[in-house]
Amino acid sequence: MENTIIISDTHFPYQHRDTFDFLEAIKYTYDIKNNLHSGDVCDNHFSSYHELEYGTYSGEDEFKQSKICVQRLAEIFPNLTTVLGNHCKLTHRKAKTAGIPEHHLSSYNEIYGVDWKWVDKVYFKINAYQNCLLSHSQSSSTLNNAKSHSHCTIQGHHH
Repeated sequence: MENTIIISDTHFPYQHRDTFDFLEAIKYTYDIKNNLHSGDVCDNHFSSYHELEYGTYSGEDEFKQSKICVQRLAEIFPNLTTVLGNHCKLTHRKAKTAGIPEHHLSSYNEIYGVDWKWVDKVYFKINAYQNCLLSHSQSSSTLNNAKSHSHCTIQGHHH
C-alpha cells in the first residue's frame, strides 16, 4: 500500500498556525502518495445556523482567507480526495433553506479554484485484503461504523 495521509477538520481559515509547514514536512518525510481529507476543510462560520462568535471574520473575509488556505493545501496535495463534512455543506444547506435551486450553486472546485474529488465517504485499501472507510460523521460511534460496514473505519468530526 502506498503511504497515505488523512487530514482532518482543518476548518480554514481558523487552522493551527503550523498546519502547512507540518503537512509539507509529513508529505516529504514519508513520501505520501495517497491524500485524503476527512471533511470540514473550511469552517464556513459565517453561514452557521448558530450565532456567530465575536472576533471572527466577516463572511467575505472568511471566504477570501479560506480560499487562500485551500489553494495552499492544493499546492501541497493537488490530488486530494475530500469527504464532505457538515461545515463543507453549510452554504449549500443555507441555499436549500432559502429555496435556491441546486443548479444555481457553484461546485466546491469552482468556489475554491481547485481540482479535488469531493465525496460523501471513501473506501481505501490498507493492505491486500482490507479496505478502510473514511467518513466525516456516519454515526456517533466509530465502532458502530466499523460493525455496520464490516471495515476498519476512520471518522472525522467527533467532538
